[in-house]
Amino acid sequence: MARHLSGTLLTAVFLRAQCLDLFCLSSLYVNDIPDLVESKIKMFADNIKIYKQITSFGDALSLQNDLDKLCDWAKEWLLHFNVVKCKHLKYGNNASPYEYYMNDEGTNTKLGIVSSEKDLGVWITSKPNFALQCDKASAKAMQSLGLIKRTFTHLTKESFLILYKTYVRPHLEYCVSIWNPFLAQNIDKLERIQQRATKLVPELAQLPYETRLQHLDLLSLFCRRQREFHQTHSSPLLTVLLEDIIRKYLSTTPGSTQD
Repeated sequence: MARHLSGTLLTAVFLRAQCLDLFCLSSLYVNDIPDLVESKIKMFADNIKIYKQITSFGDALSLQNDLDKLCDWAKEWLLHFNVVKCKHLKYGNNASPYEYYMNDEGTNTKLGIVSSEKDLGVWITSKPNFALQCDKASAKAMQSLGLIKRTFTHLTKESFLILYKTYVRPHLEYCVSIWNPFLAQNIDKLERIQQRATKLVPELAQLPYETRLQHLDLLSLFCRRQREFHQTHSSPLLTVLLEDIIRKYLSTTPGSTQD
């Protein structure tokens, strides 16, 4: 995967091993990979991401040398990369003329350039707004919500909460600390899923969205993301104060507010 920032290219390449059947054994040998390369590298199971900020041809050449070293390592340990699945993604606004190659059984194969790539369940694109991830998460949540609606003819508050928290909301919050949306259109797109979901409880369907949340003892998805952020980056006292403010806001919201 390759990336560019403010006139420079940050290049990163997704690499995937062709076969790791003996994973417990092979994991003993992959720990030396970061020592082989100069670029930054992230590894998980059979997935490797190598990336570098490109400001000159020398940077691009350095990254290509790192790819060559990885290919040599794979050949030595007989853990070949699946070059077809290895992708090159450019992150940033400026196009780059540089291309990258991997040696596949004696043949240099050009890495395919992609505009998006799914990495450990999260869609990464060349733009840092995570709009595609929001679209994918919303689509999956809507599929689960539709399945619930077709399967159950009547839902109580208790049964709805079990189904919603188990099958719908996890799609909207998977690794959300990574792709936390900041554009209003993406925030509203996710929130509309919960707005529709809370209408599945018959006695609450005609109530305003904020009132439905109060009856179900739920927070808006936006408030949950903010709470998660403060729990991660703030002190416990600030987290408690934030939760208290959110609760007071929801309890004082005018009943005329519509979803």
